[in-house]
Formats: sequence, structure tokens, C-alpha cells
Amino acid sequence: MPDSQICDVGKVSCQPCHGIKEPSTNKEVPRKSNYLSAELLTRDPLENRIRRRDMLEDDDHEEGWRINRDMMDKVDNSSWLRNELSDGGLRQIIAEIDAADDGVEQRKHKKRPKLGVAEPTPCEIALLRAKLKNKKLEHFIDKLLVIAGVLSEDVQPLNDITQLLIEKDDDNLGTLTLAPIIKKRRNDEDLCDSEVAANSSQDEESNTSNSNASLEDF
Repeated sequence: MPDSQICDVGKVSCQPCHGIKEPSTNKEVPRKSNYLSAELLTRDPLENRIRRRDMLEDDDHEEGWRINRDMMDKVDNSSWLRNELSDGGLRQIIAEIDAADDGVEQRKHKKRPKLGVAEPTPCEIALLRAKLKNKKLEHFIDKLLVIAGVLSEDVQPLNDITQLLIEKDDDNLGTLTLAPIIKKRRNDEDLCDSEVAANSSQDEESNTSNSNASLEDF
């Protein structure tokens, strides 16, 4: 998969977390984390308000790389995600990734003259660097993308993935692949009307051909 597309998929994993409500920041955060060592836990990132961007109206990405309402609902309703976000280290990493885009909101992507590919944003670059440094974070992102329906496991039907991941605690996700893109189709009534019109057209052509053949015989 091209690096630019990996960045786009990774961006899905970092952005949906922005709107999740967290407890009051007045309480002291325990100095331990599954994602960061104690010396790296410098602060509670919830003290800094994280913006939730209007991702559902983002037209900068091609179909299949956009965040849709169904993805957001799956992420917002995930008990596994809520539990993971109680980890101060994970919240700190997400806040640092989000802060990479400070000052460049509404940034227009420049096009590379030869490749015609949008340059990665500072947020996407920060996400990739964080994944390379932290295997726990890389697993978190993979699991989140499966729950959102962006990735799927080869060993399970797509519809069973979310429940499977919520129930199991191990880190073995198996082989992950991009989930198929379900494109919008016309409703059944429109399809039926199209089929009727097509059949009528074929009948008319057949009748016309038969009439011409009869005239020639005459």
C-alpha cells in the first residue's frame, strides 16, 4: 500500500478519539501507563482541550478513505476504546499527535508535480513516527481500525469482528486486510424500474426486427 494511503488510514485512528468525553481533570492521574514509562508521563493531556474536527464533511480524501457516520458510531460505542482511553499515556500520545497540526488548520495539501499525491500533514507524520517508536500504540491503532471497519481479519467474517475484539483480551489480531468498500446503490424500486425499462426496450427491438423480416418475406 502506498505511504500516502497508510497515512490516510492512520489518520482515521487518531481523529475519532477527539470527541470522546473524559472525566474531570481535577483528579490526579496515576503515574503509570501501558503505553508510556513513568518518566515520560509529563502531564495529563486532558488539561489541554483537543479539537474535534468536522471530519464527516472532509472531501479531501477519495471514497473509501473518508470517515463516515457508521465508522464514528462504531468507535463512539466501543467499550474497549473507552477503557483504553482511561490510560493517561495513550491520551498523552494522542494529544501530542493532535498538537502537531497546531497552526496549520485548514492547511491545503500541496501536490507533488510528478506524483500528483497529497503531501502528508504534520499530524499524519507524527502518527507514523509514534507507531514506529511504540508497538503498543501500533497494536491499538490496528485494533481500532478493525472496530471501525477499515481493516478486517482474514479468519473472521467482517460482521463478527467488533464483538470478537471486545470480548478477547489478547494482542493476537491475526492477518489484517483492508475491508471492502460498500458503495451506495439505488433502492430496489429504482432497480426494478430500470429492469422493466430495459426489458421493454428489448421487446420493442425484437418486435421491430420481426416486422421488418415479415415485410421482406412479403
